[in-house]
Amino acid sequence: MGEIYPEAFAELLALVPGLERGGNLPAAYNRLLMSRDADLRDRAARSWCAWEERLATLHGPPKPSPRYADPAFRLGFARLVTHFFGHHAFLPPDGISGRIHRLTGIPAVFVRGRLDIASPLGVAWRLAQQLPLATLHVVEGEDHRGADITDKLLVQATNRFAG
Repeated sequence: MGEIYPEAFAELLALVPGLERGGNLPAAYNRLLMSRDADLRDRAARSWCAWEERLATLHGPPKPSPRYADPAFRLGFARLVTHFFGHHAFLPPDGISGRIHRLTGIPAVFVRGRLDIASPLGVAWRLAQQLPLATLHVVEGEDHRGADITDKLLVQATNRFAG
């Protein structure tokens, strides 16, 4: 996404010490977010969440998310995603694709916005093609932010699996 939004990516990189820039950026951010320095933690959380807002808006200025206004949410969210991404989702490179045969008997629901350039539809589409019990919902006109229809589809899927 740094190639799509290079100016926003440069802002994200500005907080990371120079030696860490060539490495695992989410892991480097997670270290900042875990700092004993409260001001540094807050700057890192604000910076990461600003990047998230940029990714969630396909065009025009980023749309502020009210949830990031809460300092506790902002820090917790940034810590969670950077920890997860910094460890490559705790999977080897072929963690899903190399074991897809194990998932063929499990129902799955994928919901993806057609205009989500941060999580391209093709990835979910190819995965759903390999899973006979999968349902893929493509939300036309939606980007990474999602919308009410996305939320509705996710709640329906969760209720179906919980029931």
